[in-house]
Amino acid sequence: MGDREEYRSGLTPRALLGILYAALVLQPAAIWLYLYSGVSLTLAAEYTVILLFSEIFVLSGRSLSKQEAFIMFASTGTIILETIAVSLLYNYFFKHSYVAKSYGLSDKIPSWYAPNIEGLRTFLHGEWLLPILITLITSGVFTKLADLALGYLNYKLFVEIERLPFPIQEVWAQTCLDLTEREPQREKIFILATSFGMLYGLILYGLPLVANVHIIPSPWIDWSTSIERTLPGASLGLATDLIAITIGFLVPLEVSISMFIGGLVFYMFGNHLLVKQGIFKEWTPGTNLGYAYQLSFKYWVSYIVGIILASIIVMAINYTRILVKRNRKTSVSIRSLASRQILIPLISFLTGTSASVVLTHLLVPEFNILLLFMLSIGWTFIITLISSMALGETGYTITLRDPLSGFSYAQILTITFSGYKGVDIWFSPLVISESGSGWAGGFKAAKMLKTTFRSYILSYLIAFPLAYIMSFIFVSVFWQMSPIPSPSYPFVATQWPIVATSQVLWIKKPATIFNINNVVMACLLVVALHYVLNFFRIPFSIIGIAVGASQPLPYSISTFLGGFTALVLKKYLGRDWWERYKTSIVAGFGLGEGIIVTISAALTLITSSLHPYPF
Repeated sequence: MGDREEYRSGLTPRALLGILYAALVLQPAAIWLYLYSGVSLTLAAEYTVILLFSEIFVLSGRSLSKQEAFIMFASTGTIILETIAVSLLYNYFFKHSYVAKSYGLSDKIPSWYAPNIEGLRTFLHGEWLLPILITLITSGVFTKLADLALGYLNYKLFVEIERLPFPIQEVWAQTCLDLTEREPQREKIFILATSFGMLYGLILYGLPLVANVHIIPSPWIDWSTSIERTLPGASLGLATDLIAITIGFLVPLEVSISMFIGGLVFYMFGNHLLVKQGIFKEWTPGTNLGYAYQLSFKYWVSYIVGIILASIIVMAINYTRILVKRNRKTSVSIRSLASRQILIPLISFLTGTSASVVLTHLLVPEFNILLLFMLSIGWTFIITLISSMALGETGYTITLRDPLSGFSYAQILTITFSGYKGVDIWFSPLVISESGSGWAGGFKAAKMLKTTFRSYILSYLIAFPLAYIMSFIFVSVFWQMSPIPSPSYPFVATQWPIVATSQVLWIKKPATIFNINNVVMACLLVVALHYVLNFFRIPFSIIGIAVGASQPLPYSISTFLGGFTALVLKKYLGRDWWERYKTSIVAGFGLGEGIIVTISAALTLITSSLHPYPF
């Protein structure tokens, strides 16, 4: 991966074959697995495709290039994630759900969001034309344009200038390298890690999916009820997925410690204080960790925004120092970056977001258009910037969305304080996205694997329309087999009504979640803490605190545990050996788990098709 190595296209006929395989074979399995159990097949599918095709082409005598492997990996993720038909089907369910009707919302939800006719079991109806068209334009054009543009801007900032590690993308790149270049010693370590990942994945995912045998809880071990007598309201748990733990091998220790501290402060001790003071009234004895996180997150939004603001202030101060103190060559490169390489992406971002504002204004003309511009352009820019920084430092992103409803807290705040009483604005096609961080990480991986950005972007432009088309086909097939939701698809039968209830409650009774005093207090406190610790040369990561505060506590604890384990392994195995092979170890664990999840999903699909009503 030397800098002098020539960049090459990964978009070849062989890569296209992998993309087609993902669309025809893996996407239907992924859709069904989500409907049935809620398990995501994304990472497993990505690993499965590059493993399968790397072995096929090794046997043919022409190994895959690392560029081809990366294009297959990235495009498979797109194929699995871009299942737009599932989202449209949920919209239809929500409009005609019992909870929407009971709150008097069903008749007020616009026809451009979901069809008015109840009881449809097909997308081939005239009532679907407008909802599908608006969704395709918004998701397929406006959002994609904004995300790609911001992703490139954040790549320039956090990869080329800031040089953040992007630990997850290092795992992607190392997986592609290990499966294509096959250095003997590295391949041996990779195979051993893959074998362990398969064994662990069999226990964690395989047995529960195939035989309904649960030995290790997933996604986490929940100890909250064990400590609730001493600390009522407190959360405590450990994420059990190997990647959640081993990402600590790659994240700087000060970042994992900061994540750990942020999680403990907010969700262990903070939630306990909320209960003790009578604020967290939704909590009752026996409340599990996941539900406690979903219910309590809104109480911490103001503080998290303050921490994010602190990270922006510190970053701005640091860049001012760079411009002042660094030599002329560096300053000129940064100025040229601002003048030449940012202009086109910036225009693209403004075009995508502004177009969504115009469309929203046409559909909801009474809502203040200036607020729409602030929300779509301003918030999308800020949250993508922070999410990209978080991804670069910790491997996790920050979204600031309500965990149940999916509504952005910025959206809730804007609508609440606008005074607008209509329901339609909640369903508008406004671009509010933080997915540009994924593009920033993707460009980082492409750079590591010397893959041309042009081939990366072109592969995406092939993959996502294909994913859209195939999702309509496969969702229609599953929909014809049984109503969605229904007992044949137990996950959505239980989860969709919960999500719908959360959305209805936000629409009908939007709580005042934003406290400017808490924002300012958190911001000033974190900025002061940063410079005090910096003065004493104590490592500290503001973005690590923010990530720990914005995700369920078990992930922060597991990452911290992984970081501590890495210290022990580094001492035992030797620093040089550990630094050379740690990424291959993490990549092998991920591949092993992915293989088991894919096989288990296929077996579950087969057995459930033979016995459609097993409960």
